[in-house]
Amino acid sequence: MKLLFRIGYNTAWGESLYLLGSVKELGEWNESKALKMTYEDGIWSTEVDIKRNVKSFEYCYIVRNDNGAVRKEWGKPHLFTFGKEIKVYEILDSWNDQPYDKSFYSSMFVNSIVKTKTMRCLINVVASRWKFLLRR
Repeated sequence: MKLLFRIGYNTAWGESLYLLGSVKELGEWNESKALKMTYEDGIWSTEVDIKRNVKSFEYCYIVRNDNGAVRKEWGKPHLFTFGKEIKVYEILDSWNDQPYDKSFYSSMFVNSIVKTKTMRCLINVVASRWKFLLRR
């Protein structure tokens, strides 16, 4: 089955976007085998043929610099599940960047402070207020 991946992402000079995933066609999570994407009019894209016996797979985007440095998306990978009797898919994605309130995802908050319902509620109030202040 044919998949067309498209993502709007601005890179710096000397950077390229790559598609990496759990299936052989996307490198099986081996960054050196990631699929290089092409850039045109603000959109990175690539076309991949995936074998029919695959029902779903995970994938992510990485940015690779000319000097070999790699930057990955933040968080869990994207998940794609095939539908029935569809032969061509167009996937329009967005880059998963680190959230502004990343500190609230740290193990200090998740494993200790946020264990109580009261603290979770307080964290949500603080995070909401922080979002409001940043938007102003």
